[in-house]
Amino acid sequence: MPSPPSPTTPISREQLRRGMPTTALAFRGYNSTNLGRTPQLLAIPRYREVLTRHLERAQQICAELTHRPVDLLQMIEQQLEPTPDQYPEALALIVSVSQAQLELLQRHLETDPHLARIAFGFSLGEISALIFSGVLTEDAALQVVLRLAIDCQPLAEGVTLGVIFSRGAAIELDRLWLLCQRINQRGAGTVGISAQLSPNSYLVMGTENTLEELRQSASEQWGRKIQIKKDPNRWPPLHTPLVWKGQVRDKACELMQTMAGGFNPPSPPILSLVTGKNSYDGIRTRRLLAEWIDQPQCLWQAVSQT
Repeated sequence: MPSPPSPTTPISREQLRRGMPTTALAFRGYNSTNLGRTPQLLAIPRYREVLTRHLERAQQICAELTHRPVDLLQMIEQQLEPTPDQYPEALALIVSVSQAQLELLQRHLETDPHLARIAFGFSLGEISALIFSGVLTEDAALQVVLRLAIDCQPLAEGVTLGVIFSRGAAIELDRLWLLCQRINQRGAGTVGISAQLSPNSYLVMGTENTLEELRQSASEQWGRKIQIKKDPNRWPPLHTPLVWKGQVRDKACELMQTMAGGFNPPSPPILSLVTGKNSYDGIRTRRLLAEWIDQPQCLWQAVSQT
């Protein structure tokens, strides 16, 4: 059989079209860097109109909610990464660019991404997938997400993100979650699981000395060395119980009561990282999004399912 094309080999439009029914679309989440290749895309004249339209609408919504000037186009053209204090701007950028990229794929490469087999997204990427799949409108989703970002951003103060992992056998999710609860019960800081990356590695977030306490407790629990690698950047503590401090989930649920859309099943189907399964059916959208706020991301289950 012929070898698959290398990453540097151009893919023809015909190959794109033929491959779409067996393709999984993966949507990215927030990171310490978020511009990606967007400056290069924006510099291509025939792509600029689509990107500009999505970005201008997103920056308008962001400016209205944050009550400050927002110019995503200038940020991209000057290649200025959003700072941690511009968390809402970063989320508006990621969501709008994701939708623009898919419109470019359909309009300029004559490939319909709605023919994909499945879609999923990590953290914010799940919101982008819901917009693309027709469950939510871009405006409605941004209204909720950016309000959530404004409430969640102050909670990043004093929070450390780390990857806890073992080079041996699996670390069971329920047992690790129980260790987190025991640490939290002491009242000297809060720690929570943000995502399961693999059977033996997790993203965790914690305040004070809780990450080190979790590492020590996990080493004792499993009888082997459990390691942790900490990230120096500031991270709003989504997908953990740390958001309970600001009643972020409750506020978001109240907003979602009047949010437009949410009653159509997605097309293509979405593997939710809330459950690791194809759970969106046009009925449970709001409930899943409420759980998305403070429940760990089931990344490993979604990757395995894919």
